[in-house]
Amino acid sequence: ILDWQPRTAIQDVVSGWRDRCLLDDGSLFFDGEQVWTAGNLARLYRNMIGAPIGGKRSFTEKFREQLEADRGLVLLGAETMAVYYLSVWIETVTPATKRARVNDVLSWAGEQLADDSIVWRAFAEGIHHPGRHYLQRPDLQIGFILDFGRRLKEQPAGLRREILADPWRLRDFMDVADDGTTLAMRHILLHLLHPGSFERIAIGPHKRLIASTYADFVRDSQGDLDE
Repeated sequence: ILDWQPRTAIQDVVSGWRDRCLLDDGSLFFDGEQVWTAGNLARLYRNMIGAPIGGKRSFTEKFREQLEADRGLVLLGAETMAVYYLSVWIETVTPATKRARVNDVLSWAGEQLADDSIVWRAFAEGIHHPGRHYLQRPDLQIGFILDFGRRLKEQPAGLRREILADPWRLRDFMDVADDGTTLAMRHILLHLLHPGSFERIAIGPHKRLIASTYADFVRDSQGDLDE
């Protein structure tokens, strides 16, 4: 059923994110802003993953402190949250909830998401159910986006373009940082950036179960799982 749902706006957002944010240093939301810079990505990754805040406070309370009331970090935080929610099926997280949570973060910089924007419309679409852990640990999933972005920004512009253009090279680049606990975000980003090469599956064990079930129908059942 999910395959029948529209995803045009989602793919438009992904294209804008790739071109404006990953290849350039711009903003997913606002023209003229420099948000996805190497410095911003490194700072927010350090705050969230390098030195995480402990205790029982909510993700939102911790996230606000990690963004340091810095406009660039706040916008980056809101835009990474948009990528986090972008493809989640609307019966799992409603469009209203996606918009409200992104706007909560944007409000810390005195901004809000325009209701005629492509991101606003994309939140009414959906691709997959990402699994319970994905929704319970947004810090880890957003941390993956930040780590991917900061490592990509360490590469020259031409090499970044080559990595993003080649699905298997992109896969290998993402997996360099794998610590043995591959997150759903890895599968999601690969599918969003190359939907023709990677399946709409967010959970690694599901991929392995499908592959093992149909192993007799392929020549090399021990080959790369994604391929």
